[in-house]
Amino acid sequence: MSWSSFSGGDTWAPVRIGLILNPHSRINKGHVWEQEAKVLLGKERVCCTRSVDEIPDALAQLLDREAVTLLAISGGDGTVHHVLNALLTIWRRQQQETKETLTLPPILLLCGGTLNLVAHSLSIHGTPFALLKQFLETSHRMRVGELLLHQQRILRLESERWGVRFGFVFGSSLTARCLELYDDKWGGGYVGLGRFLFEAIRGFACKTSLWKEVEPYLLPPHSTLTADEHPFSYIAAVASTIDIKILRGLIKGLIVEKPIPGTMRLRLVEDVKVSEVIRRLPELVLGREAQGIVDLEGVKSIELSGDFSLDGETYMGTTRSQGSYHVEVPMWTVPFVSGRFFSSM
Repeated sequence: MSWSSFSGGDTWAPVRIGLILNPHSRINKGHVWEQEAKVLLGKERVCCTRSVDEIPDALAQLLDREAVTLLAISGGDGTVHHVLNALLTIWRRQQQETKETLTLPPILLLCGGTLNLVAHSLSIHGTPFALLKQFLETSHRMRVGELLLHQQRILRLESERWGVRFGFVFGSSLTARCLELYDDKWGGGYVGLGRFLFEAIRGFACKTSLWKEVEPYLLPPHSTLTADEHPFSYIAAVASTIDIKILRGLIKGLIVEKPIPGTMRLRLVEDVKVSEVIRRLPELVLGREAQGIVDLEGVKSIELSGDFSLDGETYMGTTRSQGSYHVEVPMWTVPFVSGRFFSSM
């Protein structure tokens, strides 16, 4: 792919939108949305990716051959995660080869998943078709420089096994295992979240068969996390550059109160018994203060080891430890269309 053909760095370029659509996401699955999008944009500017491996070719189709100046994504947080990582891989490689500073295309999120944490952090709500149709109506004859954009900080994780990955919400080993159980055994989504919390608390108290089955899987790590060179004994950690809001803000899991460039917010559960972790699950999910939970704002970097998750996608190893990894926040940002764009027109 030749990045030189991409005109997104030209603020005078007309808004020309291309769409990557995940047909397996909860809202997109079994829907005629793909055909509706092709009617609105033209079939050459709609790429339906059925696997992660198809994303680089989709980006080449849209950014290179179709010369789109704005990239729309219809899928959940996992889709956003994989598309963004593929995009940033191309971007970083092209910058290294050309020795030039290249501009990322603005990104429009269309809420095609269930939780849509990244989209909701931008105050974007609605169905994919309605959002796309409204965007096309309001951006008609607009130029890229006229779009209302939000420059979003991003996490950069570098690990021995997985190399460099990017995301907005990081979870440590225990968090990653909880996510796998939440998705595999309780079906994901809002219903799955409620069932997971109920079964975890009930199962621990009553020693149910299900709890006995999953308890060994949730054994917390006995290790140290280092945040800005300060060590912490912990059993679970979540770091984020976005506000984590569920049910239109009714549940606020983690709020970045002071968005400082190059920093993240970190929430730690100190090294306590498993019973304390289970008892505190509601506080952790609801973002409430509780004994043993440490919130740190303005953290520049963290170092730890084991399995992890990024934007709900789990990176699990075949052994209990995958080696160490480093998480930081670059000084550059990712341009997203802000939810205020829809309300300002």
